[in-house]
Amino acid sequence: MVIPISTVRTDTIHHDLNSGLVSKSPLRRLTEGLALAGMRPPITPQLLLYRPDREVVDLNGKRVPANGVILSAVIAALITLPALAAVDVNGAPVPVAFFAVVSIGVVGLYLAFAVPIYYRWKAGAKFKVGSWNLRGHHKWLAPIALIEIIVTSIIALFPTSLGGMPWDPSFEWKFVNYTPLLVGGVLIVLWIYWHVSVKKWFTGPIKQVEVPASEPEPA
Repeated sequence: MVIPISTVRTDTIHHDLNSGLVSKSPLRRLTEGLALAGMRPPITPQLLLYRPDREVVDLNGKRVPANGVILSAVIAALITLPALAAVDVNGAPVPVAFFAVVSIGVVGLYLAFAVPIYYRWKAGAKFKVGSWNLRGHHKWLAPIALIEIIVTSIIALFPTSLGGMPWDPSFEWKFVNYTPLLVGGVLIVLWIYWHVSVKKWFTGPIKQVEVPASEPEPA
């Protein structure tokens, strides 16, 4: 079963609005919005790995992106395996693996933010804006955002204790923040995959849903 991803999002939000699941309280709206965002982790790998050339998602009979759910769960379990090793610093337990997993999520998410921000900034006046845009404020907002992403990502790569530094006498692998190893490794693999295969057949996403044209506002 193949369904455009925009239809999945629209149907879900429309159902929740009409069924009263979405509250008018700002705090509850925020909480419910975060809950709806839970759709993203299983849908993203489904799109990127199974149908990278189309904005569609494969759903099973119960309208669940099963392949994406399974893949996400397996990857999450694998990168969290170091948590099985007991880690203590000065006699106190330290969740090094938890810190690493959170950092991996932060760096990965921020890199995903940085790419479109950078290319929008680089395109300048050549970029075709839609009806919802920053009205030219991207000229100063984009560099600030990119600097914040770089600083935050670097902080997320730091070791969480002296034992995680290879040059320290107390170094042990169980203390290592493996974020730079995993994120860096994935980026290298993707770079190789792009040059060896993907760029030979990937020409960009194929639109599955026609969006009504609207007059763009000034950038």
